[in-house]
Amino acid sequence: NIYSLQKLSYNLYHSYFAIIPLTTYIFFRNITPSVRSVVSMSLHDLGKTTLETYLLQHHIWLTSNAKTLLTIIPGYPWINFALATILFFTVSKELYRLTMSLRGMILPDDPVIALYNLISSIIIFVILYIISSILHGFQATLLEIGLVCCGLSLVLLLFIYRFSRQTSENYIYQ
Repeated sequence: NIYSLQKLSYNLYHSYFAIIPLTTYIFFRNITPSVRSVVSMSLHDLGKTTLETYLLQHHIWLTSNAKTLLTIIPGYPWINFALATILFFTVSKELYRLTMSLRGMILPDDPVIALYNLISSIIIFVILYIISSILHGFQATLLEIGLVCCGLSLVLLLFIYRFSRQTSENYIYQ
């Protein structure tokens, strides 16, 4: 059984066995013209979230530096695999939705708002760099750093609240 091998042994055999499901899919996908004309929405959704699934595979699915699967219910490997897979794809889909929402806010289609966001981001990073340099120079304690972070978060939230009118006027968000 190839799935019970250690990680390094599995990696040696994987390149030989990974072609089997791929060629099987290609064969059945191209078996008739009517099958070729149908789109699989589950594979379409999976294809849209490939970046998120790639990033999350080591955080949700795999543990111990990608040597073992996530164990939710000890002693039931197939149930663990099913639950971890459901969790993995659900979180991947949600992360994709969040990524697209943030992309729309930070890089909107309107060039004026995009330039405004770019300039605002540069200003925020410069201010944060200056504050971190000052805290590093004073050798601030953890409490002082925490208080500065809370204060900066409050100022940032007030700033966003004050200037978020431009984002809400963008036609993409309506």
